[in-house]
Amino acid sequence: MFKRLRLKLTLINLGVIFVFLLLFGVSTYVIVKVQMMNQTQQILQLISADLGYQVPDNQNNKYPTSNFEYFILKTDLTGNIILSLTDLPFQPDRLPQIVNTVLTGKSLRGEIKIMNQSYIYQITQNQSGQSLLISFASYDREKSMLGFLMLTLGLAGLIYLILAFFGGRFLADKAMAPIQKTWRRQQEFVADASHELRTPLTIIRTNLELVQGNPQETIENQEKWLGYIESETKRMSTLVDDLLFLARADSDALILEKTTFSLDQALRETTAPLESMANKKNIALITSYDSIPAFAGDENKIKQLTVILLDNAIKHTSPGGTVSIDLRKKASHAELIVSDTGEGIPREHLEKIFERFYRVDKSRSRAQGGTGLGLSIAEWITRSHNGTIKVSSDLSKGTIFTVDLPLNQIDKKALQ
Repeated sequence: MFKRLRLKLTLINLGVIFVFLLLFGVSTYVIVKVQMMNQTQQILQLISADLGYQVPDNQNNKYPTSNFEYFILKTDLTGNIILSLTDLPFQPDRLPQIVNTVLTGKSLRGEIKIMNQSYIYQITQNQSGQSLLISFASYDREKSMLGFLMLTLGLAGLIYLILAFFGGRFLADKAMAPIQKTWRRQQEFVADASHELRTPLTIIRTNLELVQGNPQETIENQEKWLGYIESETKRMSTLVDDLLFLARADSDALILEKTTFSLDQALRETTAPLESMANKKNIALITSYDSIPAFAGDENKIKQLTVILLDNAIKHTSPGGTVSIDLRKKASHAELIVSDTGEGIPREHLEKIFERFYRVDKSRSRAQGGTGLGLSIAEWITRSHNGTIKVSSDLSKGTIFTVDLPLNQIDKKALQ
């Protein structure tokens, strides 16, 4: 698909360039030809002027006598030749036919073929009106120059089209690179989402088959299987919510609801419900908040960001460990730091940690109920507030997430 699209874009680009080159070549050829013919006509007018015939008053230059092949005939008004004023480049017996062809034409100037040679002619009348002067000038040299010009323009145009073809392919590749990347990400996203949904659906179906296979059993006796079904249903609900969140974010349909709120108070409200989760695992949850009473942003999204980071830290910290959340007020930004004493993240995984469905330990993350989308959502929330999010980690020592949020600055496009 992308190869055909690249070829199509290249050919369209080549077609546009070909049209412009064609117009340029044709216009250049016509302009040069007209200028050459006008120059020859002017020389013929100068010759007529020297012989006392009517020419424009502004012709003051003398005609050239070298490298200019011409001959002049004087005739009466009926076309009978009176005399030849210059040497002839052919036998005189051809003159009546030439004069008749010129005089029967509809124009006083034009082009004529004489013995396979091109000539420009011009008819003028003397001031008394009793005779005509027919001037002929060779046009072969000009035609040769025009032919060379056409060949040069054609070769230059062909070379330019070849270069434009390869240049167009290069530019098409550059232009399509982000499209291909997005397409691959979308395919991976769909494949990963399908896989993530298939697992809980399989578990639900299996447990339902167990329940349906024992119709005499009471609900209490089958509470184990029903509990599995409920757990996977909740996990699917969370996954679908996360998928919808990111889909709306990708389509710019997700709009922040800007308010001014106390950032430290919002974090306190978010942290409190997670203390029981930490206590259940025997994990110490340490908090430290600087006062930031007026922060401009989406309060619910900031709380969601905090929940994602804290939930992630608690899940990956062993019993007896510590999870800390610190809010520090800097000169122009607020710094939110969530750290833990968990197993840490290998260095090769740090660059990919914010990718969708990316898990360092897939089996363990799935067992803990993770969807692999939380950090992607956290990154989007941070960027939508014109902030940055960074991660650092040491194996067996823990992980630190640092979020920088500009104070009273927010992306206007994301705001309602």
